[in-house]
Amino acid sequence: MLWNDVAIFFDARTSLISVLLLAGILNQIRMIRRERRLKARFQLLLDSVPCTISWISNEKVYVEANQQLSEMLDIPRKDFVGQKVGFHGMEPGYMKFVDAIFTHEKDRTSHEFSIDTPQGEKHIFSIAQKYNNGEEAAIIGIDVTQLKEKERIILEQEQTLIQREKLSNLGQMAGSMGHEINNPVTVILLSVYDLKEMVESGKVDLAHFKTNLDRIEKTGVRIAKIVKGLKAVSREGSGDPFDTIAFNMILDDTMTLCQQRLTNYGVELRLPANAQEFFMWGQSTQITQVLLNLINNAADAVNELPADAPRWVEIKLEEDANVSRICVMDSGGGPPPEFLKKIFEPFFTTKAVGKGTGLGLSISRTILDRHGGKLSYDNSRGCSCFVIEIPRQPQKLAG
Repeated sequence: MLWNDVAIFFDARTSLISVLLLAGILNQIRMIRRERRLKARFQLLLDSVPCTISWISNEKVYVEANQQLSEMLDIPRKDFVGQKVGFHGMEPGYMKFVDAIFTHEKDRTSHEFSIDTPQGEKHIFSIAQKYNNGEEAAIIGIDVTQLKEKERIILEQEQTLIQREKLSNLGQMAGSMGHEINNPVTVILLSVYDLKEMVESGKVDLAHFKTNLDRIEKTGVRIAKIVKGLKAVSREGSGDPFDTIAFNMILDDTMTLCQQRLTNYGVELRLPANAQEFFMWGQSTQITQVLLNLINNAADAVNELPADAPRWVEIKLEEDANVSRICVMDSGGGPPPEFLKKIFEPFFTTKAVGKGTGLGLSISRTILDRHGGKLSYDNSRGCSCFVIEIPRQPQKLAG
C-alpha cells in the first residue's frame, strides 16, 4: 500500500510539473505573439508617420531606419543597418550635427539642413534624442521643403507690398518734393544769372562772385541731399546687410523727405538732442521707411486739428541695455479707443479715401518683426505715441 501511495504521489507531482511547464510555455508563446503584434504595430506606426526616423549608436553606426528614410534616399532599409552615417553621401552640416549629438551636453539637439535626393533638393529639420545612457540616439527628420517655399513666396509678397507702400508715400509727397527741389534750382539759376552779368559787364566783384559760388555750392549740396533721401526710401533694400545704424543718418534722410510737408501743414517738428549718440541694429533703408510712415501719419493727424490748436510732432529717443526705442509723438490726439485693436491690421485706415492705403502701420510692424523688434501704440503718455523698439545688438532675425 505504501509503494502505491508513493507512486501515485510521484505521478501527481510529475503531472503537476508538466502542467506548470506547459502553462509556462503557453504563456511564453502568448508573450512572444504579443511582442510580435506590438512590434508589428510599432513598425507600422514608424513607417506611417510623415517623417524620417533612424537610430544610431554613439559610434555613428545605423541601428535601424524607417520606411520614409528608405524611400526618400532610395536605399533599402536593410542596407542602413551596420553602416556608418554618411555612407550614402551627406552634406557637411548634417555630419557635424551627428557628431554633436553625442558630444553635446544636452540629450536633445536639432539642426536644419538641405540634402540632395533622387526627388530633388530637400530641406530637412532634424531632432535627435539620446537614450540608453547616451549610447544611442534616435533622429527624426521633418521635410520642410514646401514650408520653406511658402515662406519664400510670403517674403516676396511682403517685399512687393513694402515697395508699393514706398512708392505710394513718394506719390503723396510728390507735390512738396517738387517745391523742395524747385526752390534750390531757382536759387542756382539766379546766382548763375548774376555771375554771367558780372562777367559780361567786365566788372567782377570778387567778394560778390564768391558769395554766389558759395550759394550755388550750398544749394547743390541741398539738392544732392534730397536726391540721396529719395534714393534711400525708394530702393528696395530688403537684401541689405544688417549693421549698427547711427540714428542721425536715418533722421537726415527722413527729414529731407518730410520737412516740406510739415512746413506746409504748419507743424512744429521737435527733434531729439541725443540723435548723434543713438544707435540700433538693423537695415537703415527699412528703418527709414518705418520712421517716414510714422511721421507722415503724425503730420496728417495734426493737419486735421483746428487752426488754433497746438500743432507739433516730436521724436524722442530712449534706450536700455538691450533695446533702442524711438517714440514718434504728436498733438493729434491719437486713434479713437475703439480702433486701437485694428490699427495694425492690413488695409485698415482712418484717413479719407485716396489719402492712405491702410498698409503703412501693418508693413512697418512686419519690418520690425523681421528685425527682432516691434511696433506698438502707447496711450499712457498723454498724447498720441507710436513706439519703435529695436534690439541694440545682433539677434537671430525672422524670415
